[in-house]
Amino acid sequence: MTNRQSATTDECYNCGCNLKKACPGYEDEAETQTSRKTIMVSGGLDPIHKGHVRMILAAGEVGDVIVVANSDAWLMRKKGYVFMPWEERAELAASIRGVKSVERVDDSDGSVCEALRRLRPDAFANGGDRKGNNTPEVKVCEELGIELLWNVGGEKIQSSSELVKNAQEAETQTSANNSNNKVRVHRLRENAILPERAHPTDAGADLRFAPENINSTMPVSIAPSERALLPTGLRIEVPAGHMLEIKNKSGLSLKKGIHVGGGVVDQGYTGEVKVILHNVGHSCILIQPGQKIAQAVFVQITTALEFEEQEQIYDSEASLERQAGGFGSTGM
Repeated sequence: MTNRQSATTDECYNCGCNLKKACPGYEDEAETQTSRKTIMVSGGLDPIHKGHVRMILAAGEVGDVIVVANSDAWLMRKKGYVFMPWEERAELAASIRGVKSVERVDDSDGSVCEALRRLRPDAFANGGDRKGNNTPEVKVCEELGIELLWNVGGEKIQSSSELVKNAQEAETQTSANNSNNKVRVHRLRENAILPERAHPTDAGADLRFAPENINSTMPVSIAPSERALLPTGLRIEVPAGHMLEIKNKSGLSLKKGIHVGGGVVDQGYTGEVKVILHNVGHSCILIQPGQKIAQAVFVQITTALEFEEQEQIYDSEASLERQAGGFGSTGM
């Protein structure tokens, strides 16, 4: 056990001598703390994984670790989503042995140079995927005399983006495999008919008109340029990672001029699926109860992307030139 100076006297805890630093094994705690280096590590940490942990632990062998976690805004710019908000990432990082503090940073320039200038650590530690040619903080470290440490914690063994991607793919696959690839459908009325594919390999399943009055045999008349909202009598559970798109029936479109409008059913929608039919032809069209009126097609989607306003989004002249061309700009 290391001898330490008493908090109230000059005596050592163990031997009680008054020799202070002359005592073998004496350690001045305050002096030891001030002599340890401060090592800054940084990253998105979204989510934090074993590669981050190994790097932080390795940095802790050299000195007290200051973790600089990039902002949520930085994550949105880089990846298009935030998997874990800053507060959660910071709490996890702070629990790792050797971490003295977790700090925010103004990373609007894409780097952590602001934190380096503000915190002035003794060293800046980088993981196995960082090199001098892809680390913008190198110049600031050289300017301030901050030591650069490379390959801390070993070579890159994991990627936060890959972890999120794998989780999303697994969720989509699980959803697709749920109930043996069955989609749950609830018939609201006796006259409702379940969606059905004409052929096993068809993308779309037919939706039929189911009047709210189950005894009605009266057709719905749609005049030229008019629209009608027709019920299907069905509630359809849209699987996670998908949307249900309501598409035209090619026969109705070609022969009758009946087109579907506004045909997206989101995962969160739990009401009756209804179909907007628009008559773009020149004759009045009758839609009979039980008639096929549209197709239901499941489409995989991502909700990870969010819109962010920017003053400029096109960097090249070629992009600007193409931006000016709209419908028909490439010829007929």
